[in-house]
Amino acid sequence: MGEDEADELLRAFSHPARREILRHCWHERQPAGALASASGLAAASVSEHLKVLRKCGLVVLHKEGTFRWYRTDRARVADLAAWLRGFPAGFEGDPMSSPIVHFDIHGAAPESEQHRFYAELFGWQVTPRGPGYAQVTTGEGGLRGALVDGDAPSVTVGVAVADLDAAVERAVALGGTVTMPPTDNGWVVKAQVTDPAGNPVTLIQQR
Repeated sequence: MGEDEADELLRAFSHPARREILRHCWHERQPAGALASASGLAAASVSEHLKVLRKCGLVVLHKEGTFRWYRTDRARVADLAAWLRGFPAGFEGDPMSSPIVHFDIHGAAPESEQHRFYAELFGWQVTPRGPGYAQVTTGEGGLRGALVDGDAPSVTVGVAVADLDAAVERAVALGGTVTMPPTDNGWVVKAQVTDPAGNPVTLIQQR
C-alpha cells in the first residue's frame, strides 16, 4: 500500500461517524436506512459518509433490484492494519512509546467488599493471590492491575519503559523522588518514583 492510498483510508477512518458505520455493517450487509437508525444520523449525512467510504473501498455496495445494501470490506481494513503494523513499536523520543500497562488500587476497605465492588460494577475478574493482594483482569486484551491493602486510598499507574535504570535517573532529574529502587519481584523488574507533586508512579522494565 502506498502513502497516498494509506492517507485516503486514514482520512476516511478519521471521522467517528464513518467508523460507526463500518462497525454496523461489519458482520452483515445493511441498507442505508438501518445504518441511519443505528448510528442516529440523518439519512443525508449517512449517504455522504457512505460515498467517502465507497470511494476508498472500505464499503462495498450490493444491488438487488431496487434494494441497495452496504457492507464493510474487511479485507480492505486488514490491508490498512497491516500497513500500520509496519511502523516500529516506539519511535525514538516518542512519548507514546511508554504505555500504561498496570495499575494498583490501594485501600483499607474489607477485601471482600473491595473485590465485589470492582467485579460487579465493571465485570472485572478479581483473583486473590494472598493476604492483601488480588490480581485484576479488566477484559480480554485490557489493562491488568491489582487491588492492594493499604492505609490510605490511592491509585498508582504502572508505565512500561525501555530502560528502567535510565528512566529512574531521568525521573530524579525532572524533580521526582525514588521511593523504591529497581526490584525484581519474580514477575517483573520495577521501580517506584513520585512526581514533583508527590504522586506515585511505578516504572516497569519492558520485556
